[in-house]
Amino acid sequence: MEKIELLKKLYFNPSGYQSKQNLYKEAKLQDPTITVKFVNEWYDIFNEKTRYYKKNSFVAPHANYEYQIDLFFITDLENQKYKIGMACIDIFTKYAVVVPIRSKQIPDFLAGLMECLTKMKKKPTFIYSDEEGALTSNDVQGYLKKEKIEVIMTRNHAHFVERFIRTFKMMLRKRIDNDMKKGDAIQWSDYIFQIMLTYNNKNEHSSIEMTPNEATKPDKAIEAEINMKMKARRDRIYPNLVVGDRVKIMLKYSKGKKEHNPSYSDTKYAIEKIVEKQGLKFYTVNGRERQRNELMKV
Repeated sequence: MEKIELLKKLYFNPSGYQSKQNLYKEAKLQDPTITVKFVNEWYDIFNEKTRYYKKNSFVAPHANYEYQIDLFFITDLENQKYKIGMACIDIFTKYAVVVPIRSKQIPDFLAGLMECLTKMKKKPTFIYSDEEGALTSNDVQGYLKKEKIEVIMTRNHAHFVERFIRTFKMMLRKRIDNDMKKGDAIQWSDYIFQIMLTYNNKNEHSSIEMTPNEATKPDKAIEAEINMKMKARRDRIYPNLVVGDRVKIMLKYSKGKKEHNPSYSDTKYAIEKIVEKQGLKFYTVNGRERQRNELMKV
């Protein structure tokens, strides 16, 4: 057990995750009895366990606390009235809605967002999304400010809604494939109602062990929360950061670049402020709020 705790402690350093070789070298200096075989076996088991859980799980405190939104595209069907869909999901109850929109332009985006919130029936405290351009526009920001909804934008992914979109597309594809055999004319947006009826009311969600519609009921909230917390992951460990610490910032590159690029900036910045929202810490660095996994302590 002492060896395992030592490896866990050494696994993460200020420059990132250790390689097997470096982990062995550092562990050997502190415990000469550690062998290469022991380090290799622990390293493989630990990484297999955490490979798909690069972020610790977040469990919202109650329903209508955080909605995640994202756009998705329908590109494999011809003659579609709508080629873009907007998905919105309550990360506590898993209740979700889908709204087709004509374009990513601000008026269409705002109309879709307003319809999503209407269909969700209640307003959230937070909306969490990736860096969608229209979401930062004055019109959209003005509407959300008026509704007293705070926006948290991530440079990475909004994982809950992205997983829901994969589920939605799978359910959509099954129905479309079946109707195409009949020679029917297909509009993907015509399937939204029946898919969401099934998703919200008939299919039991694995994380809450009930349907999303059941989870919206006040007497089911505790059960849903317990089920989520029992499945939550807490494997990822980051060194603590405080105001004044020097960090590098994760870089963002345009899609399609194939040459090797460094993951973090050469420039080092000081953390200016730390605030906590929805149980997560956000760090103001270089004038902007960032999540912990966007920063590397130096």
